[in-house]
Amino acid sequence: MSPSRLLTTVLVLCTLTGCAGHRASHRPTPTVEGQVGVYKARLERVEGRTVRFRLILFAELPDRLHGEVVSPVGSTLLVVDAGEGRISVARMRDRLAYVGQASPDVIEGLLGVRLSLADFVSTLLTGEPEARGYRVVRTAPPGAALPDQLEIIAAPNSLSLQLKRRRRLESGTNQLGRGRPPDGMKVRDLAELDLGALPELDHEDGQDP
Repeated sequence: MSPSRLLTTVLVLCTLTGCAGHRASHRPTPTVEGQVGVYKARLERVEGRTVRFRLILFAELPDRLHGEVVSPVGSTLLVVDAGEGRISVARMRDRLAYVGQASPDVIEGLLGVRLSLADFVSTLLTGEPEARGYRVVRTAPPGAALPDQLEIIAAPNSLSLQLKRRRRLESGTNQLGRGRPPDGMKVRDLAELDLGALPELDHEDGQDP
């Protein structure tokens, strides 16, 4: 099973089995390895648009990152996989993956914050380093890797993540965060992708994941 299908399966299983009723305090806190968070994300862009979407997120120091934008019905719309200085942005509906260097320009185009990949992952997992020109608000329980809440703010731009649930994958994370596209994608150069015109990041999602 491909990593993107594996994470989507986790979300579907959580929905079917009512994972929201199982609190993290009722079980051991997961370690960094294999931890996946299901988030409500809010992105406020410089042009005044506020975008809300659901996000499945995996991250590991120093620069491994895997995120999936999920529709209200649980289908994967966009898969972003980055690591080792590379990033893949896969549009699942078109079966197209755009692959190239994970520059601050690309991170800003996707997440609204101009950071290197390593600095974004470090901010997400540890709150450090303090991004130049940004205000970072991060809360996380002791021993947790992914935060309960993260805000990276440089008005008028900001990115906010609110955790809905934390899950642990027993296998499959070794291939995540490597800058590789999902299986079966047609691969194109990242320079061909218009990061400012991604419909997957241009919808309002007011429902809980």
